[in-house]
Amino acid sequence: MYSGNKAISILAKEIDKFDHHESSHWKYLNKNIKYDKNIISGFSGFGDASRRFYGIQNFLHFLFQSPFRKQGHTYKNFKQYDLISRRIALKQNRSYDINCLRQTLFLSYLNQKNNCELKNIIKTEPVVCIIGDGFGYMASLLIKLNITKKIYLVNLSKVLLIDLIYLKKVFGENKFNNCVNLVQNSDDLQNIEKKSLGANEFQIIALEAKKFHLLEQCNFNFVMNIHSMQEMNYNIIDKYFNYIRKSKYKDKILFYCCNRVKKTLFDGEELIFDDYPWKKNDKIVFDETCPNWNQRTYMSKAPFYVNYDGKHKHRLVFLSRS
Repeated sequence: MYSGNKAISILAKEIDKFDHHESSHWKYLNKNIKYDKNIISGFSGFGDASRRFYGIQNFLHFLFQSPFRKQGHTYKNFKQYDLISRRIALKQNRSYDINCLRQTLFLSYLNQKNNCELKNIIKTEPVVCIIGDGFGYMASLLIKLNITKKIYLVNLSKVLLIDLIYLKKVFGENKFNNCVNLVQNSDDLQNIEKKSLGANEFQIIALEAKKFHLLEQCNFNFVMNIHSMQEMNYNIIDKYFNYIRKSKYKDKILFYCCNRVKKTLFDGEELIFDDYPWKKNDKIVFDETCPNWNQRTYMSKAPFYVNYDGKHKHRLVFLSRS
């Protein structure tokens, strides 16, 4: 097990290594990724962390976000979530762009849709597993909003490195070294589980995707996957579902899955949301096309608003264990 800065060092050594869990999407988009002198570069494929904007540029971002923010203001807790989310972007020294705003809208929408907090849906405190965060943003938001104190953070090694770098920006050196741990095997996982019992501080347990079989030994009750299963090979998606269903938590697992309705990867493999390995006895809370804020984005030139390459849908579901 490696904590904080040591975890970053370990992941940095993996950056040039072949990872058979990477789909053609990731092999193509991150072929030039580099980490040198504590600076990460050459990454793409999961949004960006554009530098902070000031003055007129910052105002234009806010102006272009108006249609999406208008929707957000109809959701429970959006104003509070938006304020905290802006602070996270500030800590990460990035602009509060559509990628940040969308994370805020996801959480606000979940509250609005169910008219209650996640802990009331799950009937206990949420222990979250995020599969495929970007820049550690959702993890930061969940912790800063006090929605959870424990997160399992799963990502490809290269992208997990970026997650940890940006988590450090949000939480600072001391908390990052004390509260963020990279596990390598079952023994590491058992040790960190013991360490987290009764802990006052939050715990983020980082897990490389190539070791995702360890998920069945984890004790989460809420899983989030936003815009990343659409970039995996189907056999990997199938294994994720299998490991989630086998996890140590004794009751049903609540799963929020938001991905493209249909997407073709660079190698021609076609992924269809409704063909993910759902089961008939899964209990669906909602299953629908995403709101406009997850179908469109804005840019600085005409026509200013454009649709994403394909429609997105999202499903909140209690996964059956059999």
